[in-house]
Amino acid sequence: MGNIRLLQLLDWLYSIEHSLSLSLVDSGLTLAQFRMLRIIETSPGISVSEISRKLNIAKPTASIQIQELIRIGVIAMENDPADKRGKKVYISPKGENRMKNAYENLSVMEKKFSAKTIADVLKKIQKKC
Repeated sequence: MGNIRLLQLLDWLYSIEHSLSLSLVDSGLTLAQFRMLRIIETSPGISVSEISRKLNIAKPTASIQIQELIRIGVIAMENDPADKRGKKVYISPKGENRMKNAYENLSVMEKKFSAKTIADVLKKIQKKC
C-alpha cells in the first residue's frame, strides 16, 4: 500500500462508514440495518443462521436485529416448509422502498468521491490481501 499504513486505512474506513450512516438517515435505516437488508434483498428466503454467518455476527445478535426489522415492517419471516423449526426471511415492499431510497442517497454520496480514487484504493487493498 505504499505510504498508507493500516491504521490510516482503518481511519479512512471509519470515515466512510460515518458518511454512509449519514447518507442513510433519510431512508430511515442504520448502516447495520442496511447491511442486513442488502443480504436479505440479494438472497430472498435466507435463514437467520446464514445472515449471521454472512455478517459475521452471533445468531442471537442477528435474531435481535431481525426482530427490529420485522417490527418496523421492512422484512417478513415465513416458516420453512422443508424444516419445521426453520424460518426464511424476505424483504417486504416497505423494505424495498427504503432500500430504493437508500440506494438513491448512496448514489449522491458516491458522486462526491472520485471513481478513480475508489478504484485505486480497492486495487491496493486487493494486492495486499
